[in-house]
Amino acid sequence: MSTDTKTQPATDTLAELVAETETTYRNLVTAMAHGQAADRDELLRVASATGRDLATVRTHRDRLKARFAAGEQLADESAITQRVQNSQAAAEQAQEKLDRAREKATKIVADATQAVEQANADHGEAFSKAQRVLDDARRTLAESADPAIDREATTLRKGLGLNQLEAAKGHNPGLRLQVVEKEAAMRSLGERKLDPIAGMNWS
Repeated sequence: MSTDTKTQPATDTLAELVAETETTYRNLVTAMAHGQAADRDELLRVASATGRDLATVRTHRDRLKARFAAGEQLADESAITQRVQNSQAAAEQAQEKLDRAREKATKIVADATQAVEQANADHGEAFSKAQRVLDDARRTLAESADPAIDREATTLRKGLGLNQLEAAKGHNPGLRLQVVEKEAAMRSLGERKLDPIAGMNWS
């Protein structure tokens, strides 16, 4: 009696069982790496069937969890690259703005410095011109003044220096009054000499 039924070799059945058990193990570890809880009894059975202990299970779980995180970061590479490019563009724009501000500030300082230098030059020229005008005016008035003014001033100056020293000591109030009066008279003569009419030499 013959039969057509073919019996599958035992080696094929065993290989399939090992492959299925390995797949089950990997699925369990993958679920754990994603934060899912695994049935302890099943985990122990599958780990034992594949020749692994709990320490190896934990190692595989942690390693796969880290790989998942790294894979997510790698998947986000385009977004990271875009953020880097955006920050680079922002930095370049900020640098350009800083360069323009420095250029503007440099020009402002240069213009202000030039204005100060010009103002100082104008002031110096105006001061010199004013001094020349005033000196010329005093000289003209002095040279054309009445000679009697200088003679009066000479008379007043006689002994004035000594009197000023004595009066400064404070021992003679009357002398101090005389010095004050002479000094006032000297000032009056000086003003008179510079007065166009009062100091005119009519001779």
